[in-house]
Amino acid sequence: MTAVIGKNGVGKSTLFDAFGFLADALKSGVEEACDSRGRGGFKRIRAQGQKEPIEFEIYYKEDGNARPITYEIAIDMDSSGRPFVLKERLRQRRKGQKHGWPFSFLVLNSGKRGCLERRSGRSSNR
Repeated sequence: MTAVIGKNGVGKSTLFDAFGFLADALKSGVEEACDSRGRGGFKRIRAQGQKEPIEFEIYYKEDGNARPITYEIAIDMDSSGRPFVLKERLRQRRKGQKHGWPFSFLVLNSGKRGCLERRSGRSSNR
C-alpha cells in the first residue's frame, strides 16, 4: 500500500491526476486524455506560458530483486493545436547488467520507431 500525505494545496491531487492522465492517454489517446475529466485541453494542462512538451518519466520495480523498467513519454502540440506523442521510450537493464545505460527496447519519435545502435556498452538512438 502507498500513502501520499501532505498539507492542503501541496499537489497531492495533482499527482494523482497526472497518473490518471497517463492512464487515460494509454487507454484512449493523448487528445482525449487532455479533454477528459475536466482537464480543459492541452494548453490548460501545460503550465501557463510554457511552450515545452509535457514530459513524464516513470521508474517501476516489481520487487527488490527485479530489474527496474523506465517509461518515458513527451507530449507536444502540433501546428493545428492538437496534442500528440512526441517521444516514447521504454528502457530496462539486460539480465546480469549491473552498470551502464539501460537498453531501450521501445523507442518512438513522433510515432515512428527509432533505430537503436550499440556503442561501447551504451545504447543510443539514431
